[in-house]
Amino acid sequence: MQYLDYRELCSSMKEVILSKIIDLDRSEFPWPGSAKSWVDADINEHCRYWIFVAVKEQELVSFLLFDHLSGHSSCHLLKILVSEDARGLGIAQGLLNYSIERFKLLGVESIYLEVSCENSKALSFYTKHDFIKLRTIRSFYGKGIHAFAMQLNL
Repeated sequence: MQYLDYRELCSSMKEVILSKIIDLDRSEFPWPGSAKSWVDADINEHCRYWIFVAVKEQELVSFLLFDHLSGHSSCHLLKILVSEDARGLGIAQGLLNYSIERFKLLGVESIYLEVSCENSKALSFYTKHDFIKLRTIRSFYGKGIHAFAMQLNL
């Protein structure tokens, strides 16, 4: 398993990986971003968005998307996806740990996120990794679909 920072990939590899990210996002996430929004994000070393990817045998199996402004002490975990056939193998844990170590080097002190109150698997994952619930956000994902705001102090 390779854990990689998307920003550090060569441009031809970025194209391939971005295409696979879009496909994985569409197939596994209830509210996927449009292909245009992914391309428009123009993820590079000057961008506020960060993607970390897990690649196994030349195939993308997971990615994490963060929003982090340079110089800020916190970052926002926007999305974490693992392909269905790669779940339960510790890939998300490895990728999260990899991203945490990268952000620590930048002086990040905390990671925050929102997760559906109904997503018991995600809640279990985040709790296992020491995220704490801060509050409930009513109708965050739409009318009647609440979320927990959670935070991990690094």
